[in-house]
Amino acid sequence: MPLVKLSSKNQIVIPSSVREQLGLHAGDELEVSVVDGKAIIDKAVKSYASQLLEQPAHIFSGYADELRQERDQWDR
Repeated sequence: MPLVKLSSKNQIVIPSSVREQLGLHAGDELEVSVVDGKAIIDKAVKSYASQLLEQPAHIFSGYADELRQERDQWDR
């Protein structure tokens, strides 16, 4: 487990191995909470719309037929 040090400005550097595992990049927002006396740092959840826009297009293939069938049921 990497060891980090709190700077005089109360900042820490997240080790590159941890950033890579979490997929963190410069500018990402993080959520910090305390659970059972431990600091927990999580990548902040983006809006669902932002997450969907980041998905590759092939993830959504096949949904057009499902949506069409669902809409057809609404008209009945």
